[in-house]
Amino acid sequence: MPGIMIRNQPLEMVKIDKDNLSELNFWSNELKCELEELIAAVDEVGNSIQTIRYYFRIVQAD
Repeated sequence: MPGIMIRNQPLEMVKIDKDNLSELNFWSNELKCELEELIAAVDEVGNSIQTIRYYFRIVQAD
């Protein structure tokens, strides 16, 4: 069974382009966070969507 695919890529391969406002808005909506929070997360842990999702699970658990 294949994993989640976005833009014909497995989720673990998807990267957030923080210079692309429409992409940031998409992921901000998808992750239910503010745009500034998303940019701060990318700056903190990198642009892998898998890492960003994990980061928000940890932050929201605190």
